[in-house]
Amino acid sequence: AHDQIPHGRHKGSGGIFRHDHRTGGDGADLDKYVGSEVTFGGIVISLFEGITKTNAKYGRILLEDYSGRAEVPLFSKDYVNYGAYGKENLYILIQGKVDRSKYNNKIYFAIKNISLMEDASKKLIKDLTIVVDSQNFDSSKANALDELLNKYIGGVGNLNFEIVDRSLGYCVPLYSRSKKVNIDPSLVSALEAIDGIEVKVNGKLIERKEKEVEETFEEEYATD
Repeated sequence: AHDQIPHGRHKGSGGIFRHDHRTGGDGADLDKYVGSEVTFGGIVISLFEGITKTNAKYGRILLEDYSGRAEVPLFSKDYVNYGAYGKENLYILIQGKVDRSKYNNKIYFAIKNISLMEDASKKLIKDLTIVVDSQNFDSSKANALDELLNKYIGGVGNLNFEIVDRSLGYCVPLYSRSKKVNIDPSLVSALEAIDGIEVKVNGKLIERKEKEVEETFEEEYATD
């Protein structure tokens, strides 16, 4: 079963169900965000649509970004207003607020807007940094990296490098002033597959995701 963040089901509010190991099920790590505006985005993996006990339609968008997956529930007006954004392979941006329910004191995420991320991504995703372990990198890997990057040249993202030697404790930063890249999830995944390389997006180190078989939506909702 996947870890979940509690959400409010009253008055059409929604919540986020994280699909990675870093988010606990009690919502404790959201305490510091209560009252804060939150913006995040990713690619739509799928949309589950169902019927509540009160015979109202609802949906859950399965969204993936560079760090993992999340389910975004759509109840009541949220389902009516944003259900169309649950199309597979669509890049979307979600804006909302983390709040605490006055009814049961649980933390939930209230959606304020969902939009396409085509234009927003140019503002949000600016830098790609490739961290190279000098002790675990040879000419064949360098050629593979060069060939891969050439497929994504022409975007708007800044391309940076960090050459590290952990045994000696040094890090040499390098910046490509002439080349810009399209920072796409497929590029990040391909870079992660090269041994000796780590990836940072906007300065944040992307954790390598272990391969796992995801449960289907139907299986999850059958056990809710």
